[in-house]
Amino acid sequence: MARNSHLAAFGAVLIFITVKRFSGTVSQRPHVFVYPQELQMPIRKASAVWEGGLKGGKGSYSVESRSVEGSYSFESRFGEGGASNPEELLAAAEASCYSMALSGSLEKNGTPPTRVATDAACTVEKVGDGFQITTMKLDVRASVPNIDDAKFQELAKATLAGCPV
Repeated sequence: MARNSHLAAFGAVLIFITVKRFSGTVSQRPHVFVYPQELQMPIRKASAVWEGGLKGGKGSYSVESRSVEGSYSFESRFGEGGASNPEELLAAAEASCYSMALSGSLEKNGTPPTRVATDAACTVEKVGDGFQITTMKLDVRASVPNIDDAKFQELAKATLAGCPV
């Protein structure tokens, strides 16, 4: 556990953890998460269009709310192109979901966080004849007053197992 002395004076602890979200094929990852009746989630939608061949084509995507729209290409996905890519979007979804879920777990524990920041790194590798997401690594930094490291780690791991993304 890393502590920041200026935060400790206010009863807050800055905690850094690194967790490996999953490793292996996507099909090995658990997908079941049952929300309590009062938290039933609406269906969320997004769409994508690809025009042209694989290497010379281009794509665009948008989410139902129109708050996120972008473009992608072969180069942005498999090289260093300046556009977005599906794995970047998955990492953003994972980081967002986990930050919110951990905040909820900490609040339910009676130790609501001041801040939870999560960076996600999505690794895609060639597996057999295709490509698969093999790792989603999360780096989590949280400022949580009145919690010890053991309890924080327990809640962080439990949240990881229950996070639906």
